[in-house]
Amino acid sequence: MSFQKNLKIAAFGTALLTLVSCGSDHSSKSSAQEQRQDELSQIDWKIFMQGRNFPEKGHAKIVIDGEQILSECLSKQKYEIDRTVDPQTVTLLNYMVPTNPELMVTVSDCKTGIPMIDGSVPYDIVKSGAASEVIVNL
Repeated sequence: MSFQKNLKIAAFGTALLTLVSCGSDHSSKSSAQEQRQDELSQIDWKIFMQGRNFPEKGHAKIVIDGEQILSECLSKQKYEIDRTVDPQTVTLLNYMVPTNPELMVTVSDCKTGIPMIDGSVPYDIVKSGAASEVIVNL
């Protein structure tokens, strides 16, 4: 009897240990899934001004889908226009993943308020290796 009792205790302990072990594994899978979802909710963007230039330095304002991305009329902006390359570029790091098939984009002179681009713009999602990037050609 003592052997059977020890065997039952050992089996119960093994089952309990397996349960606890699976529970912690599940939570790590859950956090890994949450991390992947966070990665999918943010993506890098490159916005190219093809064949023309953004308004002069200190005057550009960019609005995408109603959200102001950049206004050089304000100080301490998160993003900036690279005017040293051709075409001029704005890079948005870890920005939202677009959900609509086209973007509503306004590029204007923030001093005068005059838009040079104001309308629906297509975009591409380009995958290079493990990373993806939204490409917008204005």
